[in-house]
Amino acid sequence: MLKRLVSGGTALLLLCAGGRGVAQGPAGGAESEGVRKAVETYLYAENVDEKKPVSDAGAKVFAVDQSRGRVASKPLSSPPPKLPKGGKILRSPQRIASIEILNDAAAVKVSTDLTPDDPADEANTHYQLIWLLRVRGEWKIVGILMPTPTLRPAGR
Repeated sequence: MLKRLVSGGTALLLLCAGGRGVAQGPAGGAESEGVRKAVETYLYAENVDEKKPVSDAGAKVFAVDQSRGRVASKPLSSPPPKLPKGGKILRSPQRIASIEILNDAAAVKVSTDLTPDDPADEANTHYQLIWLLRVRGEWKIVGILMPTPTLRPAGR
């Protein structure tokens, strides 16, 4: 039964998306602008307190723990890891690549330019997906799907 529901779920999602959902690219529409504003606040705010209004208290970041071979999650509100002595934070350019809205849910694809230290090396782009739900008229980040970055071999 579950197998039938899962396989039929794709068709159901496609039918629902055609009716009341709104799929949008990087620009357009009031809903898209609300989503964009919430994500940009999260991405570019310098102060943790600035990010709180756009994030749900239960929001999590999901990634693969390669060393253990399992899915790992941590609260979005977790403090950033401490830098090693003498370490510095490098900010890679991030931009919204696409916005997909379906009723009161949204998925935003964000690209990060992982520019190498050596200008002769090829730049790499990493993508993450930010999930939002509209709660009481406001878009809130409820989760981030953080795939493992694909690193280019040294000397390429």
